[in-house]
Amino acid sequence: MKKLYTMDGCMKCFKAKKQLESQNIEFREINILQTPQAPNQLKDLIGEVYVPVLVTNNKVIKGLDIIEYLEHDHL
Repeated sequence: MKKLYTMDGCMKCFKAKKQLESQNIEFREINILQTPQAPNQLKDLIGEVYVPVLVTNNKVIKGLDIIEYLEHDHL
């Protein structure tokens, strides 16, 4: 299952989420403000707390690169 790390009020997060939904891609949204362990998970994964981050089976994609990736690679 793909994971999308987000936070409230983040326009990039909103765009990434909408892109995933528009392509009918199943994902689990993890809001870093509502999930206490999420910031530490991001630090372990990418070395910083940053959103949005999409985690797939073999890739970690940050920011608006998520939209470009989805448009070209069709998960």
